[in-house]
Order: sequence, then structure tokens, then C-alpha cells
Amino acid sequence: MAVGPNGNGSSEAAHGVPLLMSLPHYCLVDETVTAALEGMLCDPPRHGIFLDVEPTTGVTMRAAKRLQLSSQLTTSARSTLEPFIRNSLILPIFWAEEASQVSGVQAALFRSSVYTAQHIVTAVRTWSYPAAAAAMALAVLALSVAGVLGAQQRRRPQRPASLSAGNTDGIDTNGARRDAIRPFAPVPPPPTSAQTVVASSSAMGMRSAALAPAAADSAGEITMDVREDGEGFGLVRD
Repeated sequence: MAVGPNGNGSSEAAHGVPLLMSLPHYCLVDETVTAALEGMLCDPPRHGIFLDVEPTTGVTMRAAKRLQLSSQLTTSARSTLEPFIRNSLILPIFWAEEASQVSGVQAALFRSSVYTAQHIVTAVRTWSYPAAAAAMALAVLALSVAGVLGAQQRRRPQRPASLSAGNTDGIDTNGARRDAIRPFAPVPPPPTSAQTVVASSSAMGMRSAALAPAAADSAGEITMDVREDGEGFGLVRD
């Protein structure tokens, strides 16, 4: 079993073959391994292992798994393969990569279906409280204006319906009907006393008595009828 420096793992299933596994270009391996080698340039984005997951939905957008296989040269092998190297050496054999990534079309579809709805929800959540506060302020203002107008309307004198409709017949400039106040009734003449009626009747009787003989000579007997109602007298011929 081969045991390498820090960052290299050994394999017991290699039946004693000194094989070591690590990231490509010995990324994250002790620098003593790369010090004796040339061309080992570790680039974590290209030679590391990563898994990109979208945080909202948990969908994997990109993933990569990379592995390098190396072998350790011991003293016995060193004299045959590289006689000029005296210390043991770890040499890379190959490295492999398994990666996957969503395409541009899939990314655009995901963005339009998920992020657009998320932006709308965020906007509604952000502006819902200011909009609710503005609506409440407008409602309070409308109620205040309605209360002021109602108070003014109650203090203003009510005009008749006929005047508000444009019919001003029988209505003065103040909105009151001209016939609302009845005119004064005419004062009746004072009643005629009984003495006045008797005096008038007596005078008329005397005149009738003076005229009666002359009329009787020409027209026969005349009966005088005097009405004591104050409206005159009449002669009745038999």
C-alpha cells in the first residue's frame, strides 16, 4: 500500500501497486509533491470539484467531478526508469472529468418561469404596505371631506323643490311662497242697530201714507208692506 504526502490518498485494492488519487495537477496537495515536477499548475475552477445549486428551487445548474491518478516511484524502480533521481517520486498518470451544465435555452426558460414570478412577488410584497397606507389616507381624507360638506349642507337653508326645479311661480326671492301668509280678511260693516232700522221704517211709512190717497184714487187700494230688514220697502196692489 502506497501512502503519499498530505492530499494524496492510497488504494488498498491495487494489490500492492503504489497508486495515488488526487485532484488534477495536484490541487490542494502538499507543495513538496509539485516542487520536483514541472508543468503542474493548479486552477481550482478547472481542476476542482463543485456543485452549483439554484437556491430558490434546489435545482442543480452545474456540476463537475474531477480525479487524477498518480503512481509513486520507489528506489528500486528509480534506478531503472530514472537513474539520475535519487529520492522517491510521485508522477501523475492521468486525470478524468465528469461535468454537466444547463444550456442557454434551459437557463432562459428557467429565468422566465421562476425569476419573473419571484420578482413580481417581491414587488408586490415591497409596495403592498405603502399602497395600503396610501389607500387608508385617501379613505380618511374622503370621509373628512364628506363630513365637512354634510355639515355645510345641514347649515344651509333648504329651498323648496319647486324653486330648485326652476319653477318660480308664486315664490319670492327668499324662497318662500307668496301665498304662505293669508291676507287679512275684509272688515265687515258694523251691524245696523234696531233704532236705525225703526227710524228708517218710520220715515218710509210716513212717505207711503202721504202717497197712498193719491194712488188709491187712480189705482184702487194699495197695501203698503214695509220690511224691517234695512233693505227698503215695497207696495202691493190688491
